[in-house]
Amino acid sequence: MADVRGRKGRENYHYPQADALRERFACAQKVDVKPIVDAGFKGAAIRDELHRRRIQAIAACPAPACPDAVSASR
Repeated sequence: MADVRGRKGRENYHYPQADALRERFACAQKVDVKPIVDAGFKGAAIRDELHRRRIQAIAACPAPACPDAVSASR
């Protein structure tokens, strides 16, 4: 994002990839650890299961409407 917005005349350039990343991060953050602990996972297994579930959440996250970067700059 800094590369695009750091160029003269593009300070307000829309960078859709950043929006997509934020949406994916929000999907991953919605995964609650409590059900994992309640299911009996212990220690590093909690981390591993949380990681697995977050990957699933990201995969299931709806695709953002990202316009093509070339057309967005015109």
